[in-house]
Amino acid sequence: MDLKLKNLLIVICVALAGMIVLFYFLSGSLSSSKIVEGSLSLKELATKTDCLLPTDGALGDFAKCLGQKGAVFYGAFWCPHCQDQKKLFGDFAKDLPYVECSDASGKEQLKLCADQNIKVYPTWKFK
Repeated sequence: MDLKLKNLLIVICVALAGMIVLFYFLSGSLSSSKIVEGSLSLKELATKTDCLLPTDGALGDFAKCLGQKGAVFYGAFWCPHCQDQKKLFGDFAKDLPYVECSDASGKEQLKLCADQNIKVYPTWKFK
């Protein structure tokens, strides 16, 4: 085989491999986010984000830290497990990095959550 042709084939193969990796990365298959479907304990949330779990019950700073570390909590207002997850934070649930996925009727999922491929409530995403 001619050396120029061989080099051209190598360049084409490397370019194709790069495009495949880029496609998977953009589709989320190789993204750095980690997804956990279901409720998590405060200790599990602390471990996954490196946020310090308060010993004095000051959960407001902990809830804010989750968002600062890139955690996102996807849920629906009608989901009892989501409500239980929020109850762990008491009055500080308002500080959670929460995304409501349900429309007002409770029958449709909002586009934002569909685009994130959220299938189960609650779902946590971590960077």
